[in-house]
Amino acid sequence: MALMILAGIYWILESTGFIDLMMDTDQFKSYIISTGYWGIIIIISLMAFAILFKLLPSAAVDAHMIQKYVKYQEKLEKQQEQLDF
Repeated sequence: MALMILAGIYWILESTGFIDLMMDTDQFKSYIISTGYWGIIIIISLMAFAILFKLLPSAAVDAHMIQKYVKYQEKLEKQQEQLDF
């Protein structure tokens, strides 16, 4: 039963092109940044999924990426504040 669930999850991810997106690191980073604050939730979810099921490449889901993402968001907010003045 568990194998069927995993096969179903893989089929959904493959048919939507999400696995190909994850394999291209630059494109994946751009996607995560474009999702706004949901990006952190996506990264944490993928990290948990990778730990539990060992299907995802660990290079695509990196804790260091969270730090860069947060710093990037803070930088954008500061730039926006400067433009508002």
